[in-house]
Amino acid sequence: MKKSVLLITVLFFTSFVFSQKIKEETVSLLKDKRQCVVAEYEIPSKVMEKVVEDYFSKEGLKKTSSKSGFKIYEKATFSKVSNEILDYYIKVDGNKKKSKVTVVVSKGYENFIKPAEGEIYSNFNDVFKTFQEIGYKSWVEDQMKDQQKIIQKAEKKYNKLIKEGKSLVKDKEGIENKIQRNLKDQEGAKNQFEIEKKKLNSIK
Repeated sequence: MKKSVLLITVLFFTSFVFSQKIKEETVSLLKDKRQCVVAEYEIPSKVMEKVVEDYFSKEGLKKTSSKSGFKIYEKATFSKVSNEILDYYIKVDGNKKKSKVTVVVSKGYENFIKPAEGEIYSNFNDVFKTFQEIGYKSWVEDQMKDQQKIIQKAEKKYNKLIKEGKSLVKDKEGIENKIQRNLKDQEGAKNQFEIEKKKLNSIK
């Protein structure tokens, strides 16, 4: 039963196709409008936020501060995007169904780079794709864990009911035996009653 439910769950989640959209936008940052690149996913923001943070950590980028909801990685070298020392502003928001990763890049201070300038933003495409792959895998794993908990809870309830059922059957058998003994005792008491009654009549 457990294996069949898990198999159905795996087939359901692995057949679900997540879309990814990448586009240029304008975002409010440091009291001004900044051009940025945004990647949208059909993956919960809670999952994606952890994926992005873990990814940059593994790449050696350390978050230095946070502003306007952005996590800032200052004076960082991110070779998959550029060999220059840059400031990366990363923001993840969304809901339980969707998430959005916003990226703003600066050469320092307020020298922000526009998407049209060079290949820095376009080089993020592979990074965004990696986010999707890792995010999808993490989301499926989370769903499997949640489903496993539901199965375990259902199995526990089922086993409890089986145990209670066996106890009830045992109680029933005990009651039925008591009923049979009671009927025999009734018959014996009736016979004794008739005997004693005859003795009374014989005295008269």
